Amino acid sequence: MTTRIEINSDDWTLISSEAAGYMENEGGSVATFRVEDAKPDAAEKWGHSIGLYDAKGWSRAVAKPIYARSVTAKTHLIVTEG
Repeated sequence: MTTRIEINSDDWTLISSEAAGYMENEGGSVATFRVEDAKPDAAEKWGHSIGLYDAKGWSRAVAKPIYARSVTAKTHLIVTEG
């Protein structure tokens, strides 16, 4: 299933809880993402980066939540799970 998820720079947004998938940044802002058991604190702004119009895939043996936030302005991630 493919969804379009809006993220902003104010807080972390859950984008997937699946073991495998693909995410693409639509280009409003660079995005940061983290794989965590619980939602990161809003004050924590560090993580892996996904650039403007960039895409990342993932595949793990065990599903873990992925959270994302934008660096400056709101943006959308296109997320396909499975």
